[in-house]
Amino acid sequence: MSSPVKPPTAPRTRRAERAERTRRRIVEAATSLFDSRGYAATTIEAIAEQADVAAETVYSRFRTKANLLDAILEPAIVGVNQSLVRTHFFRLWRENRRSGISPAFGAVGLPRSLAR
Repeated sequence: MSSPVKPPTAPRTRRAERAERTRRRIVEAATSLFDSRGYAATTIEAIAEQADVAAETVYSRFRTKANLLDAILEPAIVGVNQSLVRTHFFRLWRENRRSGISPAFGAVGLPRSLAR
């Protein structure tokens, strides 16, 4: 009986690295656009264009703009009850969006312009 053939690990590693670089470019583009245009005015298509990927790539990695925002916020709230922080963050954002001030963004170390 022959032993099962294992697929080579090098292509998987390169693929994983490329996928991570693509993910990072998308998150960086989204952060930049949310900061300059505001969350509501930023489209997935604009994020994809700035990240130099297809819009389908953004959708396949993140599904929604809210998931993309979660990817931006996640490093700021690691080790904390994330659902509690997210709920509190969006409650503060909703309460303050008319005034243009969002203490929630300052609380997690993000630019207040994201609240637009």
